[in-house]
Amino acid sequence: MKDKPKHLEWLINTGERIPTAEGKAVEVWEFRHQKDEEVLSQWAKHFRNHYCLEDQIDDLRSGTGYSRADYLREIKLPDEKAAPGPSIRAGDFGEILVADYVEYILDFWVPRTR
Repeated sequence: MKDKPKHLEWLINTGERIPTAEGKAVEVWEFRHQKDEEVLSQWAKHFRNHYCLEDQIDDLRSGTGYSRADYLREIKLPDEKAAPGPSIRAGDFGEILVADYVEYILDFWVPRTR
């Protein structure tokens, strides 16, 4: 099994099971965020890399006049305030967290492209 990212330590199996309409039991997991700047920084980098790999950002922003942060904010990431940006961000956040669970906890390969 791969080394799981530190932010996944905040994903806790509650032990609760909820039945589906088909009568199957579904595990309930809870994300218990902690105030830990190091883990949050690692997680932010992990999230950013889904939009633009760290080793490619300087080539991609070359000639744009944007700093790394501005390039990500203005070109790569969905808008923070204008629709549909906030809903896309929320969906992406959930999708990436579920992909992390499937890859690092269930130990499946997960394609990661945007």
